[in-house]
Amino acid sequence: MGGLGKTTLARLIYNDEQIVRYFDERIWVCVSEIFDVNKIIRLVLESLTQRSIDVQSRNALLQILHKELGGRKYLLVLDDVWNEKLEEWDDFKRSLVGINATKGNAIIVTTRSERVASIVATHHLHFLEKLSEDDCWSVFKERAFPEGDVPMELVPIGKQIAHKCSGLPLAANLLGGMLRLTKENIYKLIFQWSSGRQDIVNDDSVLGGLEPHPNLKSLTVQNFMGDKLPTWIMTMMVSTIEGHLLGLDNLVEIKLKGCRKCEELPMLGHLPHLKYLDLTGLDNLKSISRSFYGRDFLRSRTYQGDNTNIASFRSLKRLVFCNMPNLVEWTEPEEVTTEKVFPHLEEIEIHNCSQITTTPCSFPSLEELRISNVSSYQPLENICSSDNSSGLTFLHIDGLLELACLPDNLLNNIKNLVYLAIYKCPNLVHVVPRVRGFGSFLRVLDIKECTNLSTLPDDLQTLQSLAMLWISRCPKITSIPSLEGLTTLEELRISYCDELASLPNEMLLSCMSLKSLSIENCVNLTSFPNLQQLNSLLSLRIVDCPQLTCLPKVLHSLS
Repeated sequence: MGGLGKTTLARLIYNDEQIVRYFDERIWVCVSEIFDVNKIIRLVLESLTQRSIDVQSRNALLQILHKELGGRKYLLVLDDVWNEKLEEWDDFKRSLVGINATKGNAIIVTTRSERVASIVATHHLHFLEKLSEDDCWSVFKERAFPEGDVPMELVPIGKQIAHKCSGLPLAANLLGGMLRLTKENIYKLIFQWSSGRQDIVNDDSVLGGLEPHPNLKSLTVQNFMGDKLPTWIMTMMVSTIEGHLLGLDNLVEIKLKGCRKCEELPMLGHLPHLKYLDLTGLDNLKSISRSFYGRDFLRSRTYQGDNTNIASFRSLKRLVFCNMPNLVEWTEPEEVTTEKVFPHLEEIEIHNCSQITTTPCSFPSLEELRISNVSSYQPLENICSSDNSSGLTFLHIDGLLELACLPDNLLNNIKNLVYLAIYKCPNLVHVVPRVRGFGSFLRVLDIKECTNLSTLPDDLQTLQSLAMLWISRCPKITSIPSLEGLTTLEELRISYCDELASLPNEMLLSCMSLKSLSIENCVNLTSFPNLQQLNSLLSLRIVDCPQLTCLPKVLHSLS
């Protein structure tokens, strides 16, 4: 078994003062899995001469070895040997016979294989056992806390770590040494507890006692079960040895995940370099209050002077809210001017926050919005309907239970939209009355599992850049409007639209870029559009349309 300390013990013997005095030469060779006699002899020579040996012949190698070791007492350590072939070992031992006649030469072999040990041993075998749990804790403690003082609140978690070392001194040594590293060299820190545990042991005290260095750039806290995050996280301030407070101003990424009992978020808006914020699984969180923005901290003269004009979350690029079933409100900061909050935020994700009803309205740089499993349509309207949301290019809506139609003024504000997907909105009756406001940028329109949607906008043909149109599992749709004029359309997919009876003969006229057409599981479809002029069509797929009386003529271009 690896990690028991075989190499460490051999190294201690190799470097022992009595060994150094007793032997004229000491040679250390790491053998590993490939056992080649010539290679081992060459490594022995290179260890002795401290230079590269290019000789390949066995006899020539042995002549040089005889010259270097003749009449000199040596200790040879062969570390990490795996070879179990007796004939190769005999070959190696025969090569060493006659190198010198000096008595007292010794060879030490370390191996994980008991068979190797039995093949090579002529005198003593030493089997190393695992450490006891107490001994493992002693090794870990000595490495992690060399000064000898272990904070009482860290003893339980330290013993848990030592227990997970499974009696392996190497693991205890390495993990203890990692904790001993000077904090200023730690740039990424993850505090992670086991999920689903029943015993909650001093989570508050443990995390409270593990303040990082201000150089920290990435912080993750996962499955913390305390009622409140420690002060250093709530304020993003840590204490120095001298007792001063310093901000964690170098943080670029923060993830708080599975902290199910926490009812309050830390103050984060004042962090100058924070770019990525992920808040997931905070079950007890009901409100994102104004303290979240850190405006009071920015106004404080004790923090980098007078910063009243500095924006909250001034560097934030991506924000994720996920799995927070009791979150109701995400409040605006006191100052709602565009330049004072989220000035550079490009991506927002809100998932499985079913009760949220209020959000801020000012996201001047927003490009992508993903929102799913939210009952109210109000967050969508707040985020998308502000005058400064014109940069939005990607909108994915999934499971907005109360959404009946996209907000009236949405099209007027997000004229640069490239991708629009609407999934699982059971009360959606209309997408929008007319899509003309989307302008000339929309390339993908994807609608899926909207069970009450009966019609699509009549003016789809005005979407001059539309390349992909996908309609799936909308059983009440009875017709598809004409797509004539969509010269950029490349892919059309329609599936599981039970009430769809016909596709007009002219609907695809002038869709000269169409490459893929797929119609599947439309059980009442009886007619199919004319495809004869679609010279770019490469793929035609028709599946489970039992009422279709005739198929389109086969085109020579189909693949």
